Formats: sequence, C-alpha cells, structure tokens
Amino acid sequence: PPICLLPDQRLAVEAAIRAHACIRHWELHALSVRSNHVHVAVSAREIPTKVRNEFKAFGTRALRASPFLLKQERIWARGGDIEFLDNDHELEQVVRYINEAQDRKEE
Repeated sequence: PPICLLPDQRLAVEAAIRAHACIRHWELHALSVRSNHVHVAVSAREIPTKVRNEFKAFGTRALRASPFLLKQERIWARGGDIEFLDNDHELEQVVRYINEAQDRKEE
C-alpha cells in the first residue's frame, strides 16, 4: 500500500535532495516534497534517469534512518515522470507550478 509522508519525513527527504544536489553540483531550481510524491526542477549534466534515481535513493536513505525507521516499506513507485524543458520560459512555468500550484491543489 502507498505510504503517506508525515511533515518531518517530508522535511528529511527535502534536506536529502538539497544536500545531494549540492554535492553533485546540480542546479536545483525548485523542490516540493508532498505527502505522496515529489516535484524537482533541476539542471544537471547527467542522464535524467540517473538524477531521478539518485534523488530517490537519497530520499529513501533519509527515511530509513532514525527516527523514521521505514525499514521494509516500499517508498517510491517505479520510475517517475521526467520532463525536458526547452527554454527559460518553460522553466519559469515549472518552477511556479512546483512552488505555488501544489499548495492550491491540497486546499
């Protein structure tokens, strides 16, 4: 069954993604960790599936650590959407959606 991330778990996943992006020198444009999914807008000179998989792995590591102790639960669905943006205008729209539209959907 799907898991629902609690606020502290969401913050841990966000911190893990931010730290990993910094370590890898990826430009993180926007990030929103929701209760049941994550949105990330990032510029990286890597294969997109590698970027996605590394973010998922580091998020999982954060959730498997104390105090969350999600040891056996499957955290993420397989794969995940990857969208390529062609210009700065598209990036601005995606950043706005990640930063603003997600909260409006949950009201």
